[in-house]
Amino acid sequence: MEHLAQPTAVSLQPTLIPLQLGDLPTQIPNFGSLEAIAFQGQTAVLLLETSSMGRMNGYLIRGELAADMSELRLETAVITPLPRQTPIRNIAYEALFWADDQIVVLYEANGVEQNPTAQALLFDQQLQLVDKLPMPNLPYRLTDMTELGENGRLWGTNYFFPTEYYLNSRHDPLGNRFGWGATHQQQRAVERLVVFTYQNGSLELADVPPIQLQLSDGPSRNWEGIAQLGDQGFLLATDRYPETIFAFAPIP
Repeated sequence: MEHLAQPTAVSLQPTLIPLQLGDLPTQIPNFGSLEAIAFQGQTAVLLLETSSMGRMNGYLIRGELAADMSELRLETAVITPLPRQTPIRNIAYEALFWADDQIVVLYEANGVEQNPTAQALLFDQQLQLVDKLPMPNLPYRLTDMTELGENGRLWGTNYFFPTEYYLNSRHDPLGNRFGWGATHQQQRAVERLVVFTYQNGSLELADVPPIQLQLSDGPSRNWEGIAQLGDQGFLLATDRYPETIFAFAPIP
């Protein structure tokens, strides 16, 4: 908060929290990358992605953050595989959030052309599947979600890389409803934050304009991390494409 108020006067000092994987890399064939994390108190749930010959698989795992934040230790006794929803390469599960004592897990590709019967998965704290929920047909990639707010709202990062033609869509309810910003009208890339509502086990797209990030003149930015910072805005992070970026986007 102080850095946002005085960015040149107050520097950011990150704190490294070691991640203890245990024997997870040997338990899961083709161990790949950790894609998402959500906390309830000291308990964390994480999404793991693996890839073999273009075939993607997702897993749900749990961890515990030490009270002094000295480490995050994964509990490898319970590893829950997640069902594939499409055969699309490089697509698995990328987002999750806590809803009271349950965990909602979201697939990355939910467009009507790619995944017409898209589902969100509901798990209990023991990582046992409780239910499958209808998922709104949001086009492009859904790459992360904020925590669930008291008003039942949460935000997701929605991204389209122009060369990924197989994720393009002619059915974009938000674009059709609210239109596009100046830079989105000039480029094919999509970088935006969209609003969902979650109430009584129902996940919906809210009838709220998305926040369209101003596109750069260079390569599009693969935003893969989001956290809401009160009523000020959002902290965003890319993966390594085009480079690692840590950014702040204010709420308009």
